[in-house]
Amino acid sequence: MSESKFAAIRGLKHPTTNSTSQNTPLNQCVPDSVSATRTGPYHNHASPNDSLHRLSETSPQACCKPPSNEFLASKEASEDDGLPLYRHDDRRKPSRSPLSVPHGVRRRLGGSPMKAGVLIVAGLIYVLNLLASTHTHFSGRWPGSSPPHWKSAKTNVILMISDGFGPAGETFARSFAAALNSSIPNVPYSTPKPLPLDDLLIGTHRSRSSSSLITDSAAGATAFSCALKSYNGAIGVDSEGRKCGTLFEAAKNQRGMLTGVVVTSRLTDATPAAFVSHAASRALEADIATQAVLGTLDDPKGRNGTSRVLDLAIGGGGCNFMHRDHPMSCRTDDVDLVADATALGWNVWAAWPLNWTRDARARRPSMTTHISYEDAVLAHVSAAQIPEIKVSARSRDVVAHIDSHKSALPFLGLLAPGNTPYEIDRIAIAEDQRPPSLKMLASKVLHMLDTDSSNKNGFILMIEGSQIDLCAHSNDGACHAREILAYQEAIATVRDFVDSKNAAGERTILISTSDHETGGLTLGRQLTAAYPNYAWYPERLLGAKQSAQMLSAELVGFATKQRRSSQDLAEYIRSQTLGEQGAGFTEQTGGLPTDEEVDSIAQCIASIPASQMMEDPPLDVRDVCRVVIANAMSRRAEIGWSTSGHTGLDVNVFGRGPGIDRLRGNIENTDIGSFIEAYLSLDLGKITKELA
Repeated sequence: MSESKFAAIRGLKHPTTNSTSQNTPLNQCVPDSVSATRTGPYHNHASPNDSLHRLSETSPQACCKPPSNEFLASKEASEDDGLPLYRHDDRRKPSRSPLSVPHGVRRRLGGSPMKAGVLIVAGLIYVLNLLASTHTHFSGRWPGSSPPHWKSAKTNVILMISDGFGPAGETFARSFAAALNSSIPNVPYSTPKPLPLDDLLIGTHRSRSSSSLITDSAAGATAFSCALKSYNGAIGVDSEGRKCGTLFEAAKNQRGMLTGVVVTSRLTDATPAAFVSHAASRALEADIATQAVLGTLDDPKGRNGTSRVLDLAIGGGGCNFMHRDHPMSCRTDDVDLVADATALGWNVWAAWPLNWTRDARARRPSMTTHISYEDAVLAHVSAAQIPEIKVSARSRDVVAHIDSHKSALPFLGLLAPGNTPYEIDRIAIAEDQRPPSLKMLASKVLHMLDTDSSNKNGFILMIEGSQIDLCAHSNDGACHAREILAYQEAIATVRDFVDSKNAAGERTILISTSDHETGGLTLGRQLTAAYPNYAWYPERLLGAKQSAQMLSAELVGFATKQRRSSQDLAEYIRSQTLGEQGAGFTEQTGGLPTDEEVDSIAQCIASIPASQMMEDPPLDVRDVCRVVIANAMSRRAEIGWSTSGHTGLDVNVFGRGPGIDRLRGNIENTDIGSFIEAYLSLDLGKITKELA
């Protein structure tokens, strides 16, 4: 029976499916003869109406081929107690079979029967030496994992997920940063400095799900949290919809570790949800919020006194934690998770007053909170529930409580009803009202988990750069670049923390990867039928002051206040939407807005029905105007996008810390979850059985 490579290291097997026709482990390959009977979008005879949420009864799981022994041997980590970094000359050649004899030995001894005994003895000696040299790898002992190498019994794992960030994005951000920091105007092409992630590159992973060659964030995060493939939309469940044990559940119940998530999207969005809940669909955000607060698994050893598996959660999505009578709520039931969390001992802080009553709902907030209309749509908040909501400094107050005496765990920080602002929009806010950056959040949370009195065994923390993905969905290059650089700053902070903990004798690792690539970003774009220009221009995106989403919303708002003349509208587009205060089209960034660019956006406004223009808010900003604005910016920079969705590219894996080199090469996304499972000596299979 084949096992995943990291389960094999520890001698553990993942649970098998309950299929009556196959008894194949969830992580074992299904033979081609069985694969032919699968249903799903990438099988030849699948109906368009076939469910993406399951495979046929004869196919337990669409999964990768288990790695060979040679591949396992190539992952052997050194016994060095230092902090190994990726080195191109450090790749081990595939090992021979343990039963083979080196070619040089065979050549020297010859093949006559008289020397057969010598050959056998030499072979046995070789096998014994090989087993001795790989003992650490196959026994599950990690470099420096036993005393006296480490002063502390704690182990810390920090998993950072750059949602939607692909290989082209790293090149894109590096060149953008070089242009941003260039001291010579219009000469940004000197050798760019490496970004923090550049020094941490160790390999790539294959991102497909069990239902498609292109994953969504739910299946991608479930591959990390449960170490198995599942269907697009799955949250902490396998390809048949059964709950699967997560790293957080195992770390909390088997190791007594602290757990936490920090995101810039909603806490109920797909990526964080897969670590803290189990749901058949990512759309069940209210239920996901309930599980995050109340827990997912009974604690038979009584460590917590409740089934809670989460100790810290900071991010947006606060509308799903509010009672439906609260003006910021998007729940339709009578559950009040703020009250429930408080009763269970959570320290709850939000960027808006929590003590609203039914009678107070009609009043406008005395403070302001950031929420874009897209946030409201995604969070299912009706227009009537959104008064004049603007950006506020109150989200900074949430972070300030982390430093106060009131920051005892468990801690719930709600930064926005929906998603937090894009980085490009965040940095445009006055500094004294600017919401916290991902770097600030990461720094505060690491300090909080590290120093909390309840930290006896270390922690596992997931940090997501969520909005990289959303900017790419919008094909908004300037927005995408700013999000990536904000993530890189957070990476540098976490990297330094990892180095300091290891230097102090506390075993700590950082893994950074993406769930998938979004947008199909290309650096180079053919604009005409003529032979293409071999160039692209990151400096032409530097002047953008706002996201295309925000520019579109403001343009529509201007057009709807009263029916503007075509001349007024054209002037607004030229000066505010595309000009220096908007997309940044100036003489220094490719020239002033052209008549063609202005006309294309004016036509988008003209195409909006009058009835839709009278809505309040007037328009869902996921509209053609945003698309036209973003496209105009991308054309100037000569970058291209193949889709407004995800792609099937392999994505980069980065890491830091002892033992991290085992992730080098090209691996499956599930191997990252299996790696963490083995690193912490967890048993996800046991948790899965408890959930059944």
